[in-house]
Amino acid sequence: MDRINEMDKKYLVASTVPRSFHMKLLYLLDRIVGYFWVNVTAFVSLLFFQVLNRTEVIGRDNVPKDRNVLLCSNHQSMIDSFLVGFLAFFPAVLLRPNLMPYHPAALENFFKGKFMSWMSAKWRCIPVRRGERDMLALSQMIKALKNGTMILFPEGTRSRTGQVGAGRVGVGKLIYDTRAMVIPVAIYGMDRVLPIGCYVPRIFQKIRIIFGKPIDLEEYYSLEIGKTTSRLIVDKVIGEISDLHNHLKTRAYLEQARKISEPRLRQRELISLKSMSDQLDDVLATLPEQSLSDQTQLSDQYIRDEQIH
Repeated sequence: MDRINEMDKKYLVASTVPRSFHMKLLYLLDRIVGYFWVNVTAFVSLLFFQVLNRTEVIGRDNVPKDRNVLLCSNHQSMIDSFLVGFLAFFPAVLLRPNLMPYHPAALENFFKGKFMSWMSAKWRCIPVRRGERDMLALSQMIKALKNGTMILFPEGTRSRTGQVGAGRVGVGKLIYDTRAMVIPVAIYGMDRVLPIGCYVPRIFQKIRIIFGKPIDLEEYYSLEIGKTTSRLIVDKVIGEISDLHNHLKTRAYLEQARKISEPRLRQRELISLKSMSDQLDDVLATLPEQSLSDQTQLSDQYIRDEQIH
């Protein structure tokens, strides 16, 4: 009996040690592959947003490179997370992979099949059932945010009008439970890069993004948690995002107006200069020839006097 027990122990040791080693090796390999996948994504984002498109960035210094930081942005396209995450944390994320932000993603869009699910997991996507009150996803987001950074779209869906819509109450609860540092973000132009219903991103577009200063929400943390408090918090966040979005729209309109007006102003200047030249020619043509000769002699005499002195 003792001999059998000893054989069982040897078998258990021989079977568990390699299994444990293999698990650690697979875990390490998965982390390495994930790190390279993050870097590849960052460089692809650099190429797409900064080279193939023109992206104007404002306020990047307002984003702290620390954990428990929540970037709340308006939502215009399926690839908004890549724009916000890349511009907020690149190139710091190359040396600190933990800065790669988590972000909720629609289960039906980002978790189709094994390979797409694997890629989405490396992008730190948290699956969310759209149109449902997904408490499991909310608990996963709370846990992830406390140990890292996160991008969240309080509207919950892409805007079809270009305007910033109302926020979801669950976002207010997430902020209340985590006491995260909330950075408002506004983007403008992504609806032209990848409109709703389009699957191939467009290039040579102008994109604008602005990172606001952290939102002070201390006055709400003293209130009792509930739907009313969560609504107050998310309305405050949506208000900050709307202000930033309006600022970007104003910049876009002014730039467009300048592009339209500058050629017209140059054309008016040329017409004015031509008119002045024609008027001067007319005045000179009316002067007597003797008067012009006298003016020329006086000018020559003045030049000779200046050279003598």
